[in-house]
Amino acid sequence: MDCKNLKSVTFGKGVTSIGDYAFYGCKALERVVIPEGVKTISYAAFMMSALKSISIPNGVTTISKGAFLGCSS
Repeated sequence: MDCKNLKSVTFGKGVTSIGDYAFYGCKALERVVIPEGVKTISYAAFMMSALKSISIPNGVTTISKGAFLGCSS
C-alpha cells in the first residue's frame, strides 16, 4: 500500500475489523479514530507506523499480537 503521506485515518460506521497489515509501514500515520462496532484489530495492522494518538472503543474484544509493533511514537 502506498501510504507514505497518510497522516490520519477515521473509519466509517459499519467497519467491524481492521485486517492484517492494513496500515503496515505507513510511516507518516499519526492519528487513528476507530468507531464503535469494531471488534478486532488484526496482526500487524498498524505495525511500523508513527502513531501518536489512537482512540480504541470499549467494544474492541481482540487486539492481535504485533498490532502496534514498531510504532515509532
